[in-house]
Amino acid sequence: MKRFVFIIALIATSAVYVPEVAYSQISDGESIISVNRTPVLKAVPNGIEITVHDGVARRFCVYSITGQVIKSVDVADNVTVELPQGYYIVKCSEWTKKIVVR
Repeated sequence: MKRFVFIIALIATSAVYVPEVAYSQISDGESIISVNRTPVLKAVPNGIEITVHDGVARRFCVYSITGQVIKSVDVADNVTVELPQGYYIVKCSEWTKKIVVR
């Protein structure tokens, strides 16, 4: 019984892990490393910080909790958007996230 519980726990924890690096095999034996480079959103004092790792410019729209567009910025590297305290929704082409500015 203990072995069964251990195996179930091992499967459950391995299912939660999502690797950031994916490997692909090419026919001639070489391998390619592909890194997940999705944009990162972080709350900072008096605003939010948006970081894009791959250098591709993306448009980010910041909405109030009522759905009004507060700001729209194009980011290709790293930018801090000044915002008053509150709850916001940030949307880009890849995801939509809620964030609290304190």
